[in-house]
Amino acid sequence: MDSLETLAKAIKVYLPDTVDTYSVDLFRLCKEEYMEATDENVKNAALNVFYAIAWSLSRATTTITTNLLEKYLNIVIHECKPSIMEAELATNQEASKIIWTVASASGTLCI
Repeated sequence: MDSLETLAKAIKVYLPDTVDTYSVDLFRLCKEEYMEATDENVKNAALNVFYAIAWSLSRATTTITTNLLEKYLNIVIHECKPSIMEAELATNQEASKIIWTVASASGTLCI
């Protein structure tokens, strides 16, 4: 959990192009951690990482950044969609929380 909290704080310091370089790998690793966690503190820490990535990618003012954020959002949706489509309610709700968290940090792109 400490490493997830540190990661979320560190991501907010880096420029969007640097975050983009690692965003997919970070998302996949944190998603696995999130989906397997039984401790709500770990889940919340992972959600904070997802939020920090989207926030970082959405804060620059160029169209390149919009493309970076859009690419990240597409990965999140692609990775979470199978879980949302599953009949198991718990998995469905967890994947939905990830998408909602990322969308809430994405600014006007998701509005």
